[in-house]
This record gives sequence, C-alpha cells and structure tokens, in this order.
Amino acid sequence: MSKRAKIESLYIVISSFGTVCGVGIDPSSAWRDAVANSGSYTNWKDMALSGSYGITSASATASYEPAELAESFTAWGKLREEHYGKVVSNEQ
Repeated sequence: MSKRAKIESLYIVISSFGTVCGVGIDPSSAWRDAVANSGSYTNWKDMALSGSYGITSASATASYEPAELAESFTAWGKLREEHYGKVVSNEQ
C-alpha cells in the first residue's frame, strides 16, 4: 500500500505555457534544474531574462511505495559497503 508525504515548501520554474521546467528546495536549485532540463540554456539568468519563465513557491503531496523505498535502502547499503569496504549503519 502506498504512503503519502506532504512537501511543505519547494520552488518551481514554470514556462509561459504552464509547463513545470524545474523543481528545487530553494530558488537556486529550481533554476539549476530548469537549465539542465532546457537543453538550450546554459545559465539561469539568460533563462529568466528571456521573459518566458518564472519561479514561484509551492507545496505538493507525493505518493511512494514503502517496498520500493526499502529496496532502495538495501541497494544503496550494498554499494556503500563496496565503497567503504565495511558495513556502515543507517542509524543516527
């Protein structure tokens, strides 16, 4: 059964056509994501000054599968063990 998580604060770059072009936890990361996804811009300033993109804050609800998340933790744990040559605990 999937679980839901509320994302309280994020930033999205939106085109004048209403397409979400970039998402981030702060304005800088949202612009970086938008530039990376654009395929034509090399920096956020040129993209912003084109007049075709804007940025706004937002919130969202995300759904995820706990079983898939557990698989991810297991896979990254194995890679971590290979990288560091030992078992590293997830506990904080």
